[in-house]
Amino acid sequence: MGTIDNEPVRVPEDPEDIKTWERYLLGEMTQEEVEDFETRYTSNAALLTLRETAEKKLIEAYVDEKTAGRDTSRFEKFLAIPGMTTRATIARARRTHAQRVRETSRVETIETPELMALFRRYHLGDCSTEERETIEQTSFGNDEYFGLLTLAADNLIDEYLDGKLVEGSEDRRKFDKHFKIIPGNAEKIEFAKKMRGDQNT
Repeated sequence: MGTIDNEPVRVPEDPEDIKTWERYLLGEMTQEEVEDFETRYTSNAALLTLRETAEKKLIEAYVDEKTAGRDTSRFEKFLAIPGMTTRATIARARRTHAQRVRETSRVETIETPELMALFRRYHLGDCSTEERETIEQTSFGNDEYFGLLTLAADNLIDEYLDGKLVEGSEDRRKFDKHFKIIPGNAEKIEFAKKMRGDQNT
């Protein structure tokens, strides 16, 4: 296989290769097929690049509820792969946003309860490395996602100041051990306290 500047040459996206990846990711292969697949595909850097395309197609099928008659439990196993649930949550938020725009002909927020719950877990340090990387890659390149990520942090601070993060609770422990020590967050908490103090005078 040739390379360009030490990067693998991308092969044309053969639909059959992508379908094969989908079957592998969904666990639809026999053990013999898995062994043959892993020998031919996972050792070929060019064919490995097709995995991302297959993952994207499966996530879209799951979000659109177009699983083409496949056993839904297969998709549950696929989503158990690190990072897949996070990608599905973000994809679903995008789909919901697009649907709102189509239905109302207005600019609508991309915010969904599921997305905000994900961002809350992120701020509490309750995400895997793969989830955290996916959230950061998505949010730091998109003003609206970044705004919602910031809003989730503000909401956590409000919960803390309102006494909703009960001392001794798991969320309070994560807030103290993770959220508070992130650079800038202690200052945000103090500023929020000051603002509340000013409003009460």
